[in-house]
Amino acid sequence: MVLTADGAFEMHVVLGDTKAEEFAPVPGCPPCDGFIEANLFVKGVSYPKETVETDPFGEEFTQAWPVTPYKLRVENHSNELRWLRVYVDGEPAYGTKIKPGAVRLMEGKQSKPGSSSSAVHELLFARPRLVRVNAGESVDGAVDPAKLGEFESIRLDVHECTRGEKKRGVKRGASGGFDGTNKAVCKKAKAGAMTRTGDELAPAANGVHNRREYDVGAKISTLRIRYAQRDKLEKLGVAKDEPDE
Repeated sequence: MVLTADGAFEMHVVLGDTKAEEFAPVPGCPPCDGFIEANLFVKGVSYPKETVETDPFGEEFTQAWPVTPYKLRVENHSNELRWLRVYVDGEPAYGTKIKPGAVRLMEGKQSKPGSSSSAVHELLFARPRLVRVNAGESVDGAVDPAKLGEFESIRLDVHECTRGEKKRGVKRGASGGFDGTNKAVCKKAKAGAMTRTGDELAPAANGVHNRREYDVGAKISTLRIRYAQRDKLEKLGVAKDEPDE
């Protein structure tokens, strides 16, 4: 069970209908509140996703890669209304309120995090994709060291939150997904897995709606779950070696 220090919030990764197995941190491992395995071959959950990649000469080709969709489950054990902000690999992924004593299941990544009107796309564990020369990516490109520390990471920030007035206005959500991190950058971070998005689970809402505004205040708590493939978990000493069959 991955809990905040005061026990007010917990977060879990869900694969299909099952909570992913959680591993406790050990001395010397990257700082976090728990680990899970980014398994790309979960029976009944993982599937091959067709994606467009670029070869070293800049030519595009289509290939199918195994991916595993996942969801995030957050529980609020406090008696306070709070605002949740989720970051995946350092990128904003979701923003929403959570009522006292409530459970919030975030099924994907919002294309405009924090906007309930935005499209939601499937979150997928995947292998790092190839460098896209056509998109201006470089094998030798500099990467912020702080960003490297966010890879293979799901972070929940809990904020103070107060309810505002209901207003009537036009809510338009952006569309589009999240391509994830390429192999060159992941290599610098020693990351063997990353997150990308898949199919659209909920379309963007358009038109005139009644909506309630929320004032988001100071961050009061943080939870971090790190994910990695099995061999890395074993190397870190987080998980034990699986016996040969």
